[in-house]
Amino acid sequence: MIDTLNLKELEAQDLEGRWYNLRIRPYRTTENQIDGVVMVLMDIDALKRSTKQLQEALDYAEAVVETVPEPLVVLNSDLRVIKSNRAFYQMFQVTPPQTEQQLIFELGNGQWNIPELRSLLEEILPYNTQVEGFEVCCVFEKIGQKTILLSGYKILQEGNQQMILLAFHDITQQKQFEVERTQLLAQEQSARLEAEASNQAKDEFLSILSHELRNPLHAILGWSGLLQAQNLDTAEINLAIEIIQRSARAQTQIIEELLDMSRITTGKLRLNNRPIDLAPVIETAIEVVRLSTEAKNIQVECQLQPAIGQVLGDAERLQQIIWNLLSNAIKFTPFGGRVDVTLEHINSQAEIRVSDTGIGISNDFLPHVFERFRALSGVPL
Repeated sequence: MIDTLNLKELEAQDLEGRWYNLRIRPYRTTENQIDGVVMVLMDIDALKRSTKQLQEALDYAEAVVETVPEPLVVLNSDLRVIKSNRAFYQMFQVTPPQTEQQLIFELGNGQWNIPELRSLLEEILPYNTQVEGFEVCCVFEKIGQKTILLSGYKILQEGNQQMILLAFHDITQQKQFEVERTQLLAQEQSARLEAEASNQAKDEFLSILSHELRNPLHAILGWSGLLQAQNLDTAEINLAIEIIQRSARAQTQIIEELLDMSRITTGKLRLNNRPIDLAPVIETAIEVVRLSTEAKNIQVECQLQPAIGQVLGDAERLQQIIWNLLSNAIKFTPFGGRVDVTLEHINSQAEIRVSDTGIGISNDFLPHVFERFRALSGVPL
């Protein structure tokens, strides 16, 4: 019985509720015979009450931590998980057995082995008491890709034992909003640049339009004024009437082109395709610009390969295209120059080529040559 008591320490309360620690040991003689007992009674009431208060404080602290909506994890100095709150388990969809006493980097099949997390912990332990604002983007096992803002706080206990409190703030949605906002800003900037480019193109178009409309108007007004003065002979009168008619036709064609441009923009342009011969189309276009070539003493060389045959196309549109090519060639060819027009059969296709001895098109402008209302830089319209 005494040997059994020797193996135990008893804690008990007296009638007033004070706590004592009772230790009972056998008293042995020099012959190692048990000849009684030694009882030691220690007052541990203060210790018990302090322990109780400490446990109550810990319980209260844990209760407070559990109510914090932000996920929290407490690590020991070996970076193993001591405790996590409910928000942590809910956010990362894990359980206490899967996390407690586990090395933080081994959680979730090693998906927590994040360089930014290692950097944060390595900075906290030997140096700082807290580090905030470590942004981490990681794919977690059960919740997918998340962007987390990490904060760490070092806690010192008695005996200089260190613990680390980690706080996790999910900023995934915030980051998505920032990306969407950046995209919207980029779209807005792109739309603004397009609008500015469109306005510039309109300005250039108006410049070209005013120039193109002014030339035939000048001819009409000039010759009609001479007719009104009645100082012309019969031949000059006939010439004036012919020039006025041609200028009026040219202006009508310009207006039709403007209407065509409107139809192109609204998707209403229709082509009247039918079998046609290209040679008469080209010859008619050359005849339209003949007065312009004569005014600048420009020689037009026309080489139309025979037996091209008919092609499927819109004769009026083709004539308009060729007329525009010829007009540009004449406009940018100096006085006394030459414009060559050729029609050839190449690889089962008919090719129309207009070349001139003018200034040509720079390599920088070539990518824009098919854009509407584009003018050559530095060249008067």
